[in-house]
Amino acid sequence: MIKASTSAYEFGDFRLDPASKVLLRRDGELVPLTPRVFDTLHVLVEHRGTLLEKDRLMAVVWPDTVVEENNLAQHISTLRRVLGDTPGSHRFIETVPARGYRFVAEVKTATEPAAGEEEPETAPLEVAQASGLPAALKQTGSSQNVAPPARSWARSSAAAVALVVVALTAVMWWRSPKTRTGADHVAPPEKNIAVLPFANLSGDPENAWFAEGVKDEILTRLSKVAALKVISGASTQRFKSGTDDIHAIAQQLGVANVLEGSVQRSGDSVRVTVQLINAQSGTHLWAETYDRKIGDMFQVETDVAQRVATALEATLTGAETRALKARLTVNVAAHQAYLKGRYFWNKRIPEGYDKAAEYFREAMAIDPDYAPAYAGLSDAYQLACWNAALRSELYGKAREAARKAIELDPQLAEPHASLGLLAMNYDWDWATAESEFKQAIALDPNYATAHHWYAEYLIALGRADEALAEIKRARDLDPLSLIINTDTGKLLYYARRYDEAAEQLRETLRMDAGFIEARLWLGLVYATTGRYDEAIAEYDKIPSDQGTFWVGYIHGIAGQRAEAEKILHELEELDASGRPSREAILWVEIGLGQKDQAFADLEKAYQTRSDLLTS
Repeated sequence: MIKASTSAYEFGDFRLDPASKVLLRRDGELVPLTPRVFDTLHVLVEHRGTLLEKDRLMAVVWPDTVVEENNLAQHISTLRRVLGDTPGSHRFIETVPARGYRFVAEVKTATEPAAGEEEPETAPLEVAQASGLPAALKQTGSSQNVAPPARSWARSSAAAVALVVVALTAVMWWRSPKTRTGADHVAPPEKNIAVLPFANLSGDPENAWFAEGVKDEILTRLSKVAALKVISGASTQRFKSGTDDIHAIAQQLGVANVLEGSVQRSGDSVRVTVQLINAQSGTHLWAETYDRKIGDMFQVETDVAQRVATALEATLTGAETRALKARLTVNVAAHQAYLKGRYFWNKRIPEGYDKAAEYFREAMAIDPDYAPAYAGLSDAYQLACWNAALRSELYGKAREAARKAIELDPQLAEPHASLGLLAMNYDWDWATAESEFKQAIALDPNYATAHHWYAEYLIALGRADEALAEIKRARDLDPLSLIINTDTGKLLYYARRYDEAAEQLRETLRMDAGFIEARLWLGLVYATTGRYDEAIAEYDKIPSDQGTFWVGYIHGIAGQRAEAEKILHELEELDASGRPSREAILWVEIGLGQKDQAFADLEKAYQTRSDLLTS
């Protein structure tokens, strides 16, 4: 943190007040800057006329953090835009190639000396020490590099009144609870964000897919930044940009910042308007309008992601900087087919997996090099492995699809998570499973599904505390995901925290009363705690072909043998079709205490690598 100087500075149409940490225009209008960007400007102005090497400048602005040079470049770019510098005409900040930056505008100190006194010139290092700047800014130039202080603005009574108004504006802003959290500094922005679906202003509903694609490309880039918490698109999909209730949306998603936008397309021309809003204060942190050709959208998406990361003061590693600039699919139709596939996959029902696979294959046909489609197909194959007769074939296809995705894009997180799930559920290779999950999270720290599946892995190994922490992270990233909320309840159940599990599952059902997985697990919680009537009441709300074996199990452990045996007989008549599987039937056998038959079916589940044994 840069300590406050005793003097304010005036340059061009601006007034910089280090004591209050504000930049104002001459008319008193506040220029919003994040704390790090303000510190960058403060250092440059304190050492105006002096070349500041990049390494030394970064050491001052980020004294306790190792950062990439790109972070400094982004701050300089923000300052030039705010100050009105244009390419080739740097009136305020000059770039010295391969070396650093110099503040070149004339600067006046706003502090007036006493009558008859002259203000002494201060050498650069003395300025640094007097203002609390680190000694990293030892200068090689002489004091002549620093512009001598000049008199303040005109001393007329009108100017004096104007100066008082400006000062009061700064103080009022500085003391506002919306912008200040402590006595000595401005709190840095919270590093979390939800990207809302972009509004389609084209007048043609067909362009809605294009607007959605632009939003998703920006979200995908931001999710690569470990310093940011980025809410999954699955949770933001139900909201709209341009809504009046940004605060309520942010509160529901658990974020402080929201990016909203619109896309207007006419032929080959596209206008993209975006604005980053602090939902708590209503402050616009950054906004921009881009008028581009459709072929230039890649650069627009990259620029928006970089500007957002800078505005939220997210420190970028070299790999993250490259990821923000990586070119994803340029085929909108392929991307939209992929999104449709994920929509049906998230329903978590057999019919949904089949439909998802169709869309993933459609995306692959449109763009054979689109890696996410192969990862999605791998996931669809794996979750469709309820049929023991097809399990080996489906897992083989899942492995092939995931490996193809990695071949096409080694930096894609999804296929590593897919291989982790496969290693856990089919190979039972625990070391490889953990390695793949960790690799997926390293590549995309905001990929909620990777955290979700890693939590399942951890609970299977009895590491309950770690599992609950990991599933919490998944839910933070995708707070409205029905399956993640359901499996949070499931993991609480496995951790024997039954009351919490029941409440979590009831909360999930309040989100969607028709989500079968949540009701299945709620019924099991009730049954485990002896609330048999409540458990059966839950299963009565489920289609008979999906909850029957659970009802049989509950009747059995409740001592209602006739009802349990009737259900067992019905299930065995259906067994020839392969559905339900013997793994489902064994639950009724366990409820009835038929241990020998249950162990025989459990052995079959072991031989066929049933995922019921691991997740």
